[in-house]
Amino acid sequence: MIPPTEDATTGDQTSIDGALGQFDVLLNPFRHHYSDLPDGHIRILVIRKRNTEDFDEPSQLELHAEPLESPRESYEALSYEWGTNFPRHSVVVRDFTVSIRERFESIRNSSDSARVKARNKFRLQVRSICYKRTRTHDINLWAPKRLVRTNLYNALLQFRRQKKDVRLWIDAICMNQYNVVEKTDQITKMAEIYNKARHVRIWLGVKRPDTDHAVDFIKELADFEGLSATLAQDNIGRKWVALTSLMRSRWFSRRWVIQEQGVARKASLFWGDAKVDWTDFADAVSIFRTKRDSILKVLSEPPLGSEAIIEVFDGLGATTMVRQNTQLLHKDLEGKLLEKTRTLEELVTEFTPFMASDPRDTIYAVMSIARTQGPAFDAIKPTKAPGEKIRPFFKRIYPTKRKFWWGLLGKILAYVTNKKWTDFFARRLRNYQKSLLQVYVDFVQFCIHSSSSLDIICRHWAPVETILRALAPELNAAGNPVKNYVEVETTLPSWIKQLDGSTFGKPDSVLQGRKHGDVLATLKPLYQASRGFPKNGMKYEFGTKDNSNTESGSGMEIDLQETWDGTLTVRGIILGKVKRVSQRISEGTIPREVFEMGGWQHCRRPDDHMVYEMPDQLWRTLVANQGFDGQQPPSYFRRSCLYALQRENTSGDVNIKGLVDHEQTPEVVSAYLRKVQDIIRNRKAFLGGKKKELFGFGSEDIKEGRDHICIIYGCSVPVVLRKVKGIPPKIGQRRPEPRTTRSVRQPARSVSYNHFSTTSDSSPEPAPTSSRPEIAEAESGEYWRLIGDCYVDGRMDGEAIHNQDYLENERDFVLI
Repeated sequence: MIPPTEDATTGDQTSIDGALGQFDVLLNPFRHHYSDLPDGHIRILVIRKRNTEDFDEPSQLELHAEPLESPRESYEALSYEWGTNFPRHSVVVRDFTVSIRERFESIRNSSDSARVKARNKFRLQVRSICYKRTRTHDINLWAPKRLVRTNLYNALLQFRRQKKDVRLWIDAICMNQYNVVEKTDQITKMAEIYNKARHVRIWLGVKRPDTDHAVDFIKELADFEGLSATLAQDNIGRKWVALTSLMRSRWFSRRWVIQEQGVARKASLFWGDAKVDWTDFADAVSIFRTKRDSILKVLSEPPLGSEAIIEVFDGLGATTMVRQNTQLLHKDLEGKLLEKTRTLEELVTEFTPFMASDPRDTIYAVMSIARTQGPAFDAIKPTKAPGEKIRPFFKRIYPTKRKFWWGLLGKILAYVTNKKWTDFFARRLRNYQKSLLQVYVDFVQFCIHSSSSLDIICRHWAPVETILRALAPELNAAGNPVKNYVEVETTLPSWIKQLDGSTFGKPDSVLQGRKHGDVLATLKPLYQASRGFPKNGMKYEFGTKDNSNTESGSGMEIDLQETWDGTLTVRGIILGKVKRVSQRISEGTIPREVFEMGGWQHCRRPDDHMVYEMPDQLWRTLVANQGFDGQQPPSYFRRSCLYALQRENTSGDVNIKGLVDHEQTPEVVSAYLRKVQDIIRNRKAFLGGKKKELFGFGSEDIKEGRDHICIIYGCSVPVVLRKVKGIPPKIGQRRPEPRTTRSVRQPARSVSYNHFSTTSDSSPEPAPTSSRPEIAEAESGEYWRLIGDCYVDGRMDGEAIHNQDYLENERDFVLI
């Protein structure tokens, strides 16, 4: 077993020698530099075998370029979590991407200064070899090195063998992360790279005290013949806890692992030197989901007291991956991909527990496994591939002479351009030279095109982190432009919902439990609030910004493409204004005012504690008129709600958490109240309309007297909109102001980068000079902020669309 390497953030090993070792790698003139990768090739990392039993022997790595379609030998791929610490472990990397002959040929054909630089470097290298070998006899001291992070370093140590080399594909080393062109090209091929690998190794990290318990328990659960005896063991509770410890591994929160594991022909989990097959792990998690009620009783008993695990179980990345994985891709017996079954919208909105260091990877990381959607591609692709257009053209011009060669050229172009329209769209959208707002708006536009629905603007899918590292050239003292990288922060519009408002909140806070109620605008719509809207009534126009007033000659542009201004114009109707709002409803207690707003008057009659009648809109609204798994609510929901109301406290409130946990509460009542908790958690009830005829609930941000209950054509649920008063907020990225020197590194200040423009012929406004960079200059027109979706009893199935009083309030909304 390999002793674990401490992380720099948790251990005590950040010694002076270690710091000097890092500087030795960074400042070494012979440190590893990437060579250009030939087209259609990938780099394969070879971990050279150990010469001794010493695990501390430096890792010897080699990079070889091989064609992806036909690699020289089979290879494996590594899937792991990068970690947040800085690279600090040095490894020897000898790069054979380009042969020595080709390197000398390149130097010979280069400029005079490049040849002089190469000659001096070679002389210095020879001197270093002679000097260091006479003193240490260690040839690795002058070998090309690079720094890797702790988690990857531990994996390299674990997977190194004594008798044979190991061939792996590792993204952090096999891709030049600083070459945007190469990185973009390689990322589009990652699904193919992992699918062609004979085996995917999933590295969860170094061994922990409960590793062996978890791995052994998974293998026991995989033995179905002895499953009953396994579940009846006395120490079963501790084993379930050990399994959930594995499920909480940080690997299950990394965005890229969705496709890395999903396309794998065969995959295994490695936790230190412990190994378990992925299919065994998936079966164990599925059994956990099936037996959760009985497991809850076991975990609730002392001394464990771990019943909170059940509450967050559905929010864990491992649960989501296992639940979705079986329907993600269809493969043949050899593991080759046959069909992609999930749309891009489904992948992005369902895999919310997974994070990425670059927020644009929220979309990019799953594009390669998304199903092609006809209507959307019809909007972005030509009617015929360029090759199919060129070939008949050439044949008409050259019917006899050169017919063969022009025909062959046409066939080649037709093959290249018609190979995969999925790849065509992926390359079009997957571009790291786009700004964050540009990528997100492109995604929303694609979802609307492909689904013919606007529900994507009601779902929480965008990460909270909106900071990118971008190139912003600056001017030195001589007035010459030099490269400068800055952190660019992006302000998103209200119709791009972020994950802090989702059911379990941000991915790193899932273990704290549910934060909000279940989403109403589901992928398979449960409601049809805008059903029957006027023909051609659905509208979605994305505003573009005018860049004609940017300082094109200053050389200070952020090197990120951004053409959208953050506005979205939609059409719909106003149902009414919010007249009354309750206090926020927690998971434990429903306040008395909610029942009053729902039309139940018993709370005003303290002399009668047994009631048998109540408004139907009350029990329906508390569960959003839903049953289990999106089905119609069962009839006993009404009686269950009445049971809870009869047990209100002296203040008229109902403690639903206490009722659920009470041992004498009937199971059907507990099931109903748990559904109530899942729906209304951290939401507010409201009354709206001229006569307060609209009863429902929505986001905790709803404001009385300021917000409007609306139906947007194309949305399956009503929404709450708020008119923006005064100056609208700035949407988009922020760029640094020009600087005239490179010697003094002052923090970059931000200025406004966008203008709100709903028409292409609007005249540009001058750049604002306000000291508040987050504010842009106001323009004429009304803007609306999308607060969120809502439930309105009696208005969820198209009833409002046929009401003439509501249709009189039909209008356009410019959302920001």
